[in-house]
Amino acid sequence: MAKFAGTEPSSCSFWRIAAGGRTFYTVPSDHYNCPIGSYTHNIALPPERAPELDQTLSLMATIGYIKMEEVPGIPRLAEPPGVVVYAPLGDAPVDPDVVLFAGRPGA
Repeated sequence: MAKFAGTEPSSCSFWRIAAGGRTFYTVPSDHYNCPIGSYTHNIALPPERAPELDQTLSLMATIGYIKMEEVPGIPRLAEPPGVVVYAPLGDAPVDPDVVLFAGRPGA
């Protein structure tokens, strides 16, 4: 399986790429552009980027997307991953821990 090459603006972008048919894996540093994705994956941001998590959460709270008291309840991996595998379900080379389904509301 190929290691992801390049950069993406968010960890969610990897789901989109896999939904397009690609199978690949990421390493923790591939998630640094997304403080929320790094948080949910339990990946520590490098010191110079660590303030981005608080900044992003503050923005999300300011616009009413989340309340700060909800942050501890956001699901988070118990341990930082060594790698994260992304693949269409039928092509997954390992048993998945998480499966995402996309659908239209009301469908």
